[in-house]
Amino acid sequence: KPLFLNLPDDAELAETAIRYVPQPARCRLIEMFGAVDWRLVGSGHVHQRRDFTHRGVRHVWAPSVGFMIPDHMQDVIGIKETGIVEYRFRPDSFEVRHVRAKGQVDISLDALLAEMAAD
Repeated sequence: KPLFLNLPDDAELAETAIRYVPQPARCRLIEMFGAVDWRLVGSGHVHQRRDFTHRGVRHVWAPSVGFMIPDHMQDVIGIKETGIVEYRFRPDSFEVRHVRAKGQVDISLDALLAEMAAD
């Protein structure tokens, strides 16, 4: 799960509680990581691609490789597409690439559910 949407002290709402690390665990994690040279948080779970930096820490959300959740079921908070994230680590740096496999298509959860219902 991503740590938070925009800021570490984002309000915890019922509709987003499943998406992000809940409080007070989020505060404890951020406090614990504050003692180290923390530069990257890689996560998934939200089915949207997002890449932002907050206080020198890059937060990379990997999209789903399987399907996208349609807008009527989930707010747009990143980029809704399927794909993967490739990380390349070096002793003093890292690179992040958002990648789509050749021929990969975006499949909506609605389409999957409709196909399952038809079977």
